[in-house]
Amino acid sequence: MTTTRPRVPVLLLIDVEPDGFFIDRNDKAPWLGFERAAEIFADLRHRLAQKVGRSAHFTWLVRADPQVAETYHSPAWAFEHYRGAFMGLSAARDEVGLHVHPYRWDADGDCWIDDYGNQEWVDHCIHMGVSAFEKLFQRRPASFSMGMDWTNQATLQLVNALQIRYEFSTILGKEVQPFPAYGHYTGVAPDYSRIPRRPYRPSQNDFLSPATQREDGIWIFPQSSRVVRVRPSWKRRLYALFRMRPAPPSRTRKFFLQDDPAPLRAAVDGALSCVERPYLTFAVRTHEFTRPERIATIRRNLAGVLEHPAAESFVFTTPPEALRILGYTDG
Repeated sequence: MTTTRPRVPVLLLIDVEPDGFFIDRNDKAPWLGFERAAEIFADLRHRLAQKVGRSAHFTWLVRADPQVAETYHSPAWAFEHYRGAFMGLSAARDEVGLHVHPYRWDADGDCWIDDYGNQEWVDHCIHMGVSAFEKLFQRRPASFSMGMDWTNQATLQLVNALQIRYEFSTILGKEVQPFPAYGHYTGVAPDYSRIPRRPYRPSQNDFLSPATQREDGIWIFPQSSRVVRVRPSWKRRLYALFRMRPAPPSRTRKFFLQDDPAPLRAAVDGALSCVERPYLTFAVRTHEFTRPERIATIRRNLAGVLEHPAAESFVFTTPPEALRILGYTDG
């Protein structure tokens, strides 16, 4: 007697960004990483579909915020410059959404500040991004994420009010972690250690908790994660010494496609076995596609996913379809 495995949604989340973080605001460079990623994922779409026997779809979260506006003279630059590519992705039934960093140019310091500590500025950046998205698609984005896997109560309330439906800023089990030693940041990194291990609609007063009686509004998709050993750089060690804070021996990291394939494959096994209705997310930023060695690792990781014993049950899909497969919404 044979049994049929329940389908497992797999969300490939691609942050479409410039080829760097604190970029030269005077260099209107093309996003070569995205151009290469679009080519590679077009090929991968066919390979994934052949392996699992059903069509494969991805989620592209595109930067549109003041850093893009100031450097490229329009927050909608990516949507305008790569209009054909995004129209093609939409025609292939991929999810195209919005990704926002609250970069603010500091003239006195002659640098970008990723300004999470300034809620008014965060709100401004989100409104700018939504307006840029609307210019191309004539609708608001359904899917959204903030930079650095950051969010807070005020931000969730805003994106919900803007009728965004799927949010990807949280990471399963992620504890408070300092921002990277490079660059300039404000604000406090979030603590996601107590969020549910499933997609959920957040409570109106506490986005870390599921709503008890609520049938509309935004869905939070916590991203799949694993615990990794910390090997801090000399800058991070110096920072910890200066702050008299010992570096933690481990930290929580989401499933990045450019990571070492062996431990990532083991983490996939854990993610599939620890929840009643499993799903997987894998994340990658387009700047990784500017490096041939990273492209090779991404390909190896996706090949490893397809070699998993449960691969025939995997559905490479979009957020609304994932919710239907998991039984959270009607078909």
